[in-house]
Amino acid sequence: MPRSNTKRMITKNLAVLVLAAGASKRMGTIKQLLPWKGKTMLGHAIELAQNLDLGGMLVVLGAHAERLKPECAIYGAETIANMQWHKGLGSSIACGIKELMDRSADWEAVLIILCDQPLFDVNYFKGMITAFQNQEKNIVATGYDKKAGVPAIFSRKYFKELLLLEKDHGARNIINANKKDIFVIDSHNRNVDVDTIEEYTRLKKVLD
Repeated sequence: MPRSNTKRMITKNLAVLVLAAGASKRMGTIKQLLPWKGKTMLGHAIELAQNLDLGGMLVVLGAHAERLKPECAIYGAETIANMQWHKGLGSSIACGIKELMDRSADWEAVLIILCDQPLFDVNYFKGMITAFQNQEKNIVATGYDKKAGVPAIFSRKYFKELLLLEKDHGARNIINANKKDIFVIDSHNRNVDVDTIEEYTRLKKVLD
């Protein structure tokens, strides 16, 4: 089949899910509220999502929802509380997707980002969006050595599968089962999860 030169979607039909539901057990403190570039980790992630100027943005909260809602309110960000957050990342994705689908049937795709990966920036996400618009693949994912994961964009083709997630591996199984339908982008070492206070301190020292 010849390749189409027409972009299949516009950014107003793309939503962003910011996942911030974790309990931060290994961190020993609420990592979403740790300082980062003059904001908090959560505030930084929200601002990145807002700067993409897409059709919608939703923050999925969980373990510390009541503590984090005021932080989200500072940026005017809409939130949803995942009452099953303890089941893991997958349940937060499912919770966010359900809320988006309940609000509108017009979403063509969703960009999923984590608030504890602060090295990703607007240009990286815009590159993902451009790749999704220009490729015929239905998933654009971030490369992790020989694997792929979030941040990732999923077309509506996978919304029903995302709704069924419930465990801590998030969307990994969907990605692994559909390798022919994935376009992978090199993270250029941005794919750093901040899970411990040691990781946070080390990363912050390098950037300061």
